[in-house]
Amino acid sequence: MRILHLIYDHINNPWLGGGGAMYVHEIYKRLSQRHTVTVMTGSWPGASAGAVIEGVRYVHAGPPLNRIASRLCYSFRAALVTMSNRYDLVVDSISPFCPTFAGALTRRPCIADIGLDPFDAARKYRAIQSLILKCLSQNLRRHHNFIVLSPSLGTSIRKKVSEDALIRIIPPGVDTHLFEVKPCEHPFLLFLGRLDINHKGLDCLVKAYSLLRKERPGIRLVVAGTGPDEAKLRRMIADENIGDFVYFAGWVTGGRKTDLLRKCLAVCMPSRREGWPLVASEAAACSKPVVGFDVTGLRDAVRNGETGLLVRQEDIQALSQAMRRIVDDDSLRFTLGHKARKWALNFTWEKTAQAYETFYKEVLASES
Repeated sequence: MRILHLIYDHINNPWLGGGGAMYVHEIYKRLSQRHTVTVMTGSWPGASAGAVIEGVRYVHAGPPLNRIASRLCYSFRAALVTMSNRYDLVVDSISPFCPTFAGALTRRPCIADIGLDPFDAARKYRAIQSLILKCLSQNLRRHHNFIVLSPSLGTSIRKKVSEDALIRIIPPGVDTHLFEVKPCEHPFLLFLGRLDINHKGLDCLVKAYSLLRKERPGIRLVVAGTGPDEAKLRRMIADENIGDFVYFAGWVTGGRKTDLLRKCLAVCMPSRREGWPLVASEAAACSKPVVGFDVTGLRDAVRNGETGLLVRQEDIQALSQAMRRIVDDDSLRFTLGHKARKWALNFTWEKTAQAYETFYKEVLASES
């Protein structure tokens, strides 16, 4: 197969890397061994025109003058490449902020790949929300084939597409080396992800941790990651007078990331929306429970009361109490972590890549 995958995110993009980019890379570094794969992404300062990373050919759409220009250039160039019809299959990672309309522009089979509910994401920008939602609805109606990360996301998307749409649920994998990690415990809670306050619920995390610290002053919070809201997040932390107890680890990968996962008491994920967050699976593989909000996607990756604790969205008091339960109850923490690792064993990148390949072949066969 000659596969074109369109996704603005890239694993090295400081503006927007994260789980979606990593998800795509993990799939195609496996499929590129058997198929010709091109992944088109947005560009960023310092990015080349393209590169081959672990067998995956990336093409970056520029110029990266700023985030808005980068997104516009990506949407425009992705549309042009899609219309060339040089590929057997086009896969479009749906974004409400940089649409490609691939489903309407190619004569080839096309699949909409949805990592999180784009309708929820669009509500972040209230001033132009109605325009984005209308554009998004029109875009999705052009598609018949969908891949989503989780059952709850599939239920949400099913309400917004045609009745005969084919929706395949394919959760992400987890690196198998994490199952070899020997967990230990240091007195800190961990947030690991992009520093996007609205998306990741970091405002709620700061307030919940501030409440916890008053009762458990020996517990620190480690924030690992970078993102557009880092400066704003630091101000929030200063306003709560907890700056001396919060450590910013910056962007972490490899052994440093694994070390934080294996040493923390738990991973905090008060996200307002998710598809199936990779961090939740990585935490589980390291025998660490997750504490977060009961939202779409996260409720699939985390089994409430079995592999972690989920509370009502935006309930800061409940979030703080769940964090305190994890900190105080050694038996609960151990039990959740043990069951989390067993749960994570169900998911590998090899299984995920195989499921993608199988669905791709089904779509090609049905539309040939």
